[in-house]
Amino acid sequence: MKQILLTSAALVAMIFASCSKENGGEAPNPGSTGMAYLSIRVDARSQTRASSENDGLPAESTLKKLYLITFTEAGNVVAVPGSTLYYNEIDATDPGVGYTDKKPKAVKISDASKNLVVIANPGDELLKAITGLTSSSTFGTFNAAIAKTTTADIVSTKGFAMITSRSDAGMNTGAKILEPYVAINGKIKIVTGTGTGTEQSARAAAEADRLDVSLERLAAKLVVTANPTKITAPDNAAVALTEWTVDAVNTTYYPFAEKTLIDVAHTSNLNGYAKNFYTKDPNFYKDPVLGYAKGLEYTKIDPDTYAPVLPFTYTWKTPGDASDPARIAYVIENTMAATDQVYGSATRIIMKATYYPEFDVAAGYVAGNDWFSWAGTYYPSLKALQDVYADAESATSALKAACESFLTKVKGIAAAGVPANATFDELTQTQLDKIANGGQVVKDGNNPVIRWYQKGQCYYSYEVRHDNETEVSMAFAKYGVVRNNWYDLTLNSVKGPGTPWYPQSTDPGDGDPDPRDDIDKQAGYLGVSVKINPWIIWTTGMNDID
Repeated sequence: MKQILLTSAALVAMIFASCSKENGGEAPNPGSTGMAYLSIRVDARSQTRASSENDGLPAESTLKKLYLITFTEAGNVVAVPGSTLYYNEIDATDPGVGYTDKKPKAVKISDASKNLVVIANPGDELLKAITGLTSSSTFGTFNAAIAKTTTADIVSTKGFAMITSRSDAGMNTGAKILEPYVAINGKIKIVTGTGTGTEQSARAAAEADRLDVSLERLAAKLVVTANPTKITAPDNAAVALTEWTVDAVNTTYYPFAEKTLIDVAHTSNLNGYAKNFYTKDPNFYKDPVLGYAKGLEYTKIDPDTYAPVLPFTYTWKTPGDASDPARIAYVIENTMAATDQVYGSATRIIMKATYYPEFDVAAGYVAGNDWFSWAGTYYPSLKALQDVYADAESATSALKAACESFLTKVKGIAAAGVPANATFDELTQTQLDKIANGGQVVKDGNNPVIRWYQKGQCYYSYEVRHDNETEVSMAFAKYGVVRNNWYDLTLNSVKGPGTPWYPQSTDPGDGDPDPRDDIDKQAGYLGVSVKINPWIIWTTGMNDID
């Protein structure tokens, strides 16, 4: 599959110097005061570039707040000299720090610093982890799972949360990136001696010699479109994709997630990734009791209205391109071990569509009308189903039992006004028209039922694939959504109608997969093409700096 690089850029240039013998094995700088200076430049990189890749949206690249944290080589956090803080905060929206003329003021750090981590635009929970750093903090204690949160912690009015991204240049498939450190040896400018002039000199030196650092977003991005020509369906069937949403949404993430490089190359390496990668998140292991991942938020069904209640603040979205923010969904990454790629663990796209087996009035199917199915046989109207029910020679005992169950279900909906003593052949379409979410109403667990396609509506589910090239069953990194990756999915074909009820992975209906089933266990009934587009992070050369 051709990988397309979609660029958007958060460019960060940084400087440090370190001469601590205990942390780097180097001799201390004579006269060192323990202080050094760092200079940082940030560019949203919206100007013209030499490449032909497309930008993401401006909101996906804007930097608002930056937090700089330094560590010793052993991974211990280092305090800011003369302060009780263990981070430097820079407000990228404040002209006073020089962002408008690309000359940000240098910030003070300890000369014991060896490695740098930069975090941009943290949400409330991630910010708590930053401001909660203490003298005993290490990178490991800082990089603890942030649980019971929502996507709003990584995509909000505060911006898109980002963290330092290390280059994978020269690394082979299967190699791991275990931390987001940027080494700062040889770049920090140490304050030596005493007096105001020495600090000014170190600050000036820092602003003249910068270290480029790249950032990547913690969010994954999803967009769904319909084949612009035609969605292929069986025979004379007609299908139209109307809306889509996401399900099985992660609620836990690491500030930095361990990366494993996979054998999926990108078309170029524009200061970004040479290979795609798969991360390890806190849902990597499935719950031993449930048999699928814990920590996910699933769609629920309202017991009174039978309407699907989507996770958090997610809504139904109109299919279309990614130029419209209203057509995009952002999610926390959700990955798993190869053997844990089961239906209940994978983030899914749910597509709402209309489907008619034969878009032909002569066959009895009329756009906007209901139709029904039982045991693979389609009925274009309630009357067609009632005719078979009344035909003693055609009706089977199983069909009759399913129709009686259907009647019992709709009698339970007061709005329909079906008399308590009504028989199935006395049921009217006018009564059915008064019922909302009819396909869901008649669902009966995983028991076979009359499938009621109300106004032709049905649902399809698709477990998002990360490695869309491999056809190996249950391959590592085959399914999942990963930070800083943009999944552009196009629905090309269907093999039949979807389910008339919302396909809950945790409460399957008749014919739906069990949440503990391997995703590759059953043959798919959708033809979906996926382009996995990394949001490449650009770095800025010093020739761009005044």
